[in-house]
Amino acid sequence: MDELAVSPHARGQGLAGRILDLLCGRTDSCWLLTAPQAADAIRLYERLGWRRLTGPRANIVVFLRSP
Repeated sequence: MDELAVSPHARGQGLAGRILDLLCGRTDSCWLLTAPQAADAIRLYERLGWRRLTGPRANIVVFLRSP
């Protein structure tokens, strides 16, 4: 998948988390990338339990989810 977005009027309903669960469901691990400027996305991934692999000064933020 190239990009995930949830329309502002549909946010707060757990849709992004459910989509990520469907995409990564039975895999041993799953990773994603986002821009450091995407503060809302970064907070979401952290809240969902994704582990950030890159430091605060990286040009791209990499997250990993392992079972």
